[in-house]
Amino acid sequence: MTGMHQGNWLKHAKARRKKDVNQMKRLLKETYPKRQMIMKGGTLSTEEVFDQLWEDYPCFKEEMFVAFEFSQIFLSAPDYEKNYKAIVPLLMEFFDVTTELEVWKLAECRFPQRKKSLSFLEVIEIERAQETLKKQCGAPALFVFTDDGEPTLAFVKAYNKVRLEIVGEKIIQRGLFLLLAVYYITGSAYPACFNLILTFMQAYVLQRAQSTTYCGQSCWQNWHVHLSVSGVQLRFSWYHRWQNIE
Repeated sequence: MTGMHQGNWLKHAKARRKKDVNQMKRLLKETYPKRQMIMKGGTLSTEEVFDQLWEDYPCFKEEMFVAFEFSQIFLSAPDYEKNYKAIVPLLMEFFDVTTELEVWKLAECRFPQRKKSLSFLEVIEIERAQETLKKQCGAPALFVFTDDGEPTLAFVKAYNKVRLEIVGEKIIQRGLFLLLAVYYITGSAYPACFNLILTFMQAYVLQRAQSTTYCGQSCWQNWHVHLSVSGVQLRFSWYHRWQNIE
């Protein structure tokens, strides 16, 4: 194939892909009420809701369509990327760490939880990828695979099945957004074992207030947070003990 023919082929392929994406988004918009009925019908378990949605709408295996479905839930979608970029440096300073993985793993450790053996963010060396993905899991969690400490690949896994794959740049940032989005688009409640950390992310990264739909009211008892995402200050309190960064 000559350079000119190859260029024309790529141009047509991109145009067709764009057309297919737009058509899929239109279909998702038209069928959105049907999916709401599936979630709110009360006849299916959470696992069955996941299985039916991913079987009926295999496009949810792709990041862009999960993000689009999430945007349909709100009249104005939160600026996740902006909020994330604002809060992570503050958390790095607060915890005195230098990487996103350290931030979120340490943040999770600071939140009281009932089952310490379970995590919303599993970090695994790439050599153990196949072994890890075979393990049983319930509620959605993010599995991040690293090579020499650097994230190279991530999956959102729920109820023993890989629902999404994340590759490329900003793996942690994109993966955590997709994890939250998966909870929202399936109407799933945060599990007690990592309710607090997901509620924190919902409040300060998605900028969505606590909700009985997506997290229990009791998760905020004895715990208070105040953030200034402008970078001026960051104050946390666990069990009414305050620390300050000015």
